[in-house]
Amino acid sequence: MNAKTRRSAKGLGIAALAAAAMATAIPLATATPAAAVPVGCNLVPVHDDWEGLCYRRPTDGDSGGVSGAVKINNVRNPNFGSIEFRAKGENFYLNTKGQSAAFTAWYIRDGRAHYFFDRLRVGANSFKFVDKDLSEGRTVWIRACVTQGCATLKTLRS
Repeated sequence: MNAKTRRSAKGLGIAALAAAAMATAIPLATATPAAAVPVGCNLVPVHDDWEGLCYRRPTDGDSGGVSGAVKINNVRNPNFGSIEFRAKGENFYLNTKGQSAAFTAWYIRDGRAHYFFDRLRVGANSFKFVDKDLSEGRTVWIRACVTQGCATLKTLRS
């Protein structure tokens, strides 16, 4: 386990999960701790003061769907960028605090990436809702990027 992986896994207890979800207004905070599960993120070079946090919610009211969220945040101040995918309704929630962020969401079909949005910029201290249609059972990938790095989660399902 390298230093970046240790930092991304650090503090992922139930209390940290609830605090991170509430701080970003991600509705995962309303889930029971057993329903929202911290999972590993794929991190693209992340500056030392930043970490990626990823969560999955396999039981979300959409039969076969898996919801989840990615948050890339500064460990020294409250700045962050977060994206949540809700399988029930195929909705995306983008949220920033303290700085702008870029968000990408896509699925793979026939070996090709099909983007819902690619590097969609959301200004500092902003929220954006994106509603998309997607056939059931597709694997959904989400990514949140700030200048200091990116975090990706690829184990969600419509």
